[in-house]
Amino acid sequence: MELITMANVKLYFADRLLLDIPDFKVCSGEKIGIIGDNGSGKTTLFKMIIGDIKADEGNIKVNGIPNYCEQFYSVTHSMSIMSREQSVNNYRYIGKNCKIYSGGEIKRFQLAYIFSQYADVYLLDEPTGNLDYDGIKLLIENLKNLNTYLLISHDRTLLNQCCNKIVEISNSKLNIYEGNYSSYEYQKKLKEERNQFEYIQYITKKKRLQKEYLEKTVRAKKIAKKPKNKGKCIGKECGTKSYSSKAKNMEKSAQVAIKKIEMLEKKEKPVESPKIKMDFRLTNPPENNRCIIQISDLCYKINTKKLFEKFNLSIYNREKVAILGNNGTGKTTLLNFIVDGHPSIRTISNVRFGYLKQNFNNISLDKTVLENVMLYSVQRMEVVRTILARLLFFEDSLHLKADKLSGGERVRLSIAQIIVSDANVLVLDELTNYLDLNSRLVVEEVLKEYPGTILFTSHDIMFVDAIATRKIYLDKKLQYI
Repeated sequence: MELITMANVKLYFADRLLLDIPDFKVCSGEKIGIIGDNGSGKTTLFKMIIGDIKADEGNIKVNGIPNYCEQFYSVTHSMSIMSREQSVNNYRYIGKNCKIYSGGEIKRFQLAYIFSQYADVYLLDEPTGNLDYDGIKLLIENLKNLNTYLLISHDRTLLNQCCNKIVEISNSKLNIYEGNYSSYEYQKKLKEERNQFEYIQYITKKKRLQKEYLEKTVRAKKIAKKPKNKGKCIGKECGTKSYSSKAKNMEKSAQVAIKKIEMLEKKEKPVESPKIKMDFRLTNPPENNRCIIQISDLCYKINTKKLFEKFNLSIYNREKVAILGNNGTGKTTLLNFIVDGHPSIRTISNVRFGYLKQNFNNISLDKTVLENVMLYSVQRMEVVRTILARLLFFEDSLHLKADKLSGGERVRLSIAQIIVSDANVLVLDELTNYLDLNSRLVVEEVLKEYPGTILFTSHDIMFVDAIATRKIYLDKKLQYI
């Protein structure tokens, strides 16, 4: 059964064609992941389906009841009791004062409310926002009980476990791939390889026909010229055809080559990500394999809750250490202690920290991208520009004011700032917040190549697995991830 149908739908944002959808259907039983860069139109697609935004052209038909879980959500004090107690109990919210909820708790409350309401199709916009590992695990369990949904997410683990179709929004189009995220990656790679092969074939054939045309054109001109030291061409001396007729035939043959070129199916050159090497050195690197941070018998509690009790940890130069745990287990507290210098923590003398906090307080909103980075840089300008390019800041975006940047762009800018500074230890707190999938992949590659030490927190399991050389679990029950 078709629950959603879209035909010849177009939506413009100012003069830009944001969405161009000739045909799109959602059928009962489909669990669709919606992916795309920030600003590509993912949330707009949802709002068109529920009728909050009207398409400029085309038709949208919804058969059945949709239920929309928006990305940003606030709760009121009155919303403390839900209709389905079991669902709410799973999320541990009955009777709690909503005014004191954290971001993760508010997201859980929202999901409990959504899942307690019947719908034929659920529209879930970034449901993992602010959720910790337990929250994500619970979300996955609840999604398995739903029949049909569309899910906007940058969490590859969620997309792998919960989706049977991926829709990528790119250049205003919906590109559809059967299977989960891993299947999407494989299919996209094959598609890119096929497009590259077809483009090479097209260019090769076009060049061959162009060469053929030029050669025949030159030959026609030579044939048309009267031979030297000969008078009139008579009889057998010239054969049955005159030089003029031979030249015309050769010109016709050349024109055939031109027509063949025109008849070729044109293939556009595939867009390739720039291959830019991050070639720079730390200004003050510690000795290899040396312990640079030593935590000894760290004790700390908030009120009656013990976060750390005789906690010990040694961090060595060039390690990439993931600090893992649910919300409230002390991840950010530990990072702050390390950077600020707790009495139980010793660092070697030449350690320099570059700290990316969740509030972007290192960014001057009235300055441009390049100006923000140069405030911290100890590197040459060409190195700065290389790092910025690796983080998707090219020439056209270097002079944008920081207040115009999205959350994901500010994360990338913050990373660029501390990489080009005198830091040799990057401390990154929930750096995957706000990053779209493409940005996450880019940041992954940059951090894997970084020659210094990295301490970081993230709830993106695949991101952690790609970067971390060691994992430290502040919440022991999470060791299953």
